[in-house]
Amino acid sequence: MCHDEQVVGNGRQGSINMYGPTSETMYLDMLLHGNRLSTSATTVRTDLVRKHGGFDERREFFTAEDFDLWLRLARNGSQFLFLHEILGEYTLSGMSMTANSERHCMARRAVCCAHLETHAESLETYRGRILGNSEYAFARALHRSGQHGRALGRYRAAMREGFVSARLLVAMALAVARVRV
Repeated sequence: MCHDEQVVGNGRQGSINMYGPTSETMYLDMLLHGNRLSTSATTVRTDLVRKHGGFDERREFFTAEDFDLWLRLARNGSQFLFLHEILGEYTLSGMSMTANSERHCMARRAVCCAHLETHAESLETYRGRILGNSEYAFARALHRSGQHGRALGRYRAAMREGFVSARLLVAMALAVARVRV
């Protein structure tokens, strides 16, 4: 079970993180759109975590170990329940691991690539979308931090993977104009 969280940063309340799938199966939804759970807002049976190998501590998964675990649980048919009620806070801090969004995006991509490799046959038709969405998320993180040139490169990489959308084109135009998002 996973509940929603209030985002708090610099002593102020911000947005609300609402978790859960947007469409498709939970496994495919997370590969396409990223993590749909928060470790601090999730309760999971210990025996289920042990059965599926717990957190994978590979160096390239650092900051995304939970994402990999949720993917493995979803792939193996685990049921997920989302309680759309704010029962906790997600505190943003310059010291937090996920504050290093570049490292986190690279870890997310490594997790996606590992799953694409492990389940190549069943995921082949989604490969471009998965990698394109991953590149787009990386580009957005760079863009938000003001790294317009690097963001533009990642937006182009997303296009090469087959991710093309109106929001990508708008984001690219904003990056060229050096407008922060």
